[in-house]
Amino acid sequence: MFIRYQDASARGGDNVEIRNYITKSICDSFSLAVVSLNGPHPRTMTKSSDRAYLIVEGEAEVEVGSKMSHVQAGDAVYIPKGTPHSITGKVRYVIVNSPPFDPSNEMAL
Repeated sequence: MFIRYQDASARGGDNVEIRNYITKSICDSFSLAVVSLNGPHPRTMTKSSDRAYLIVEGEAEVEVGSKMSHVQAGDAVYIPKGTPHSITGKVRYVIVNSPPFDPSNEMAL
């Protein structure tokens, strides 16, 4: 299966665009999206999925639990389910959730 850029569903807000390429309607084990962020993405927590970010462009400050780190293109971040996290910067990253992203399991903090 191939998912083209124009076929990925887009969502977002003032400072973020999220393109969902692989969703739970396609795959039961993981989801994959590409995020373009220019500013802060507020602190959140997912109750059901482990999450990984692969930074592909730019740089950001990422908070995972109580640890803060500066990340840049080429870096990866692992966020275990149930861990509060946030990211701020001008950055583009791939996000993988396992099991797939489900907005009903997301909590704003």
